[in-house]
Amino acid sequence: MPHHVQDSHLYYANARFHHNAPRSLHRPTDNKDSFIRMKCLLKSQLAQAQIPNMPAGFPLHYVADGHGSAFLSEGPYEFQQEMPLSSYGEFKHTQTAVISFSDPFSAKRSGKDHGKYVWRVSLPTFEPTQFSDVRVVSAEVQVDMAVMRSPFGERIRQDPRIISKALATSLEYGLKINIAIADYHLTTHFRGVSCGTSSGDIIYIGTTNDGDQQILNILDRRGYHAKFASTPSRSCP
Repeated sequence: MPHHVQDSHLYYANARFHHNAPRSLHRPTDNKDSFIRMKCLLKSQLAQAQIPNMPAGFPLHYVADGHGSAFLSEGPYEFQQEMPLSSYGEFKHTQTAVISFSDPFSAKRSGKDHGKYVWRVSLPTFEPTQFSDVRVVSAEVQVDMAVMRSPFGERIRQDPRIISKALATSLEYGLKINIAIADYHLTTHFRGVSCGTSSGDIIYIGTTNDGDQQILNILDRRGYHAKFASTPSRSCP
């Protein structure tokens, strides 16, 4: 069954996580509670890069070549992950998250995303709709093509934790994250914060639903040393 995805904004972006929730799961009290529980579970798995159904080769994926081998593909893909939300006697409630990847040349890409590698997490709305399987984009990480062609891009391909942790941050704070290479435009736009930035450095930029931007991290061009880091501000829906 096809997924109906609402892509207007990061859904329930400012919903607070239940950090002190008991370990034993129980019946959710309402739809928003179910949504928050799902975000908590998935955020924890993403932060550790331990999604059970994560494909080999993540953040990319392997594709069979028809000759008994496989190659690392940069083509679009998606996978699903069931999340146990409650257990009440014999009643067990699960919902499914969808994690997807779009390459820079995907035909469905909007003009503003052209030239970017994009990973998204889509979750159920938990609200009544005319469709039986409506999902909303709840986390998004974009990586510029120039980054993927840089030494840091090789690290992204080899280390699943880089994109997975960025998705966890996006999911928790409701920020769309863009990973870019520092240039004159970026350093002048974020003047003051980026005063120690050198051309070629890696910059993590968070964007709220209102379009406000903040620098989350500045790394050297290979991504090994942090020059700047800040605590993200929550986005408001």
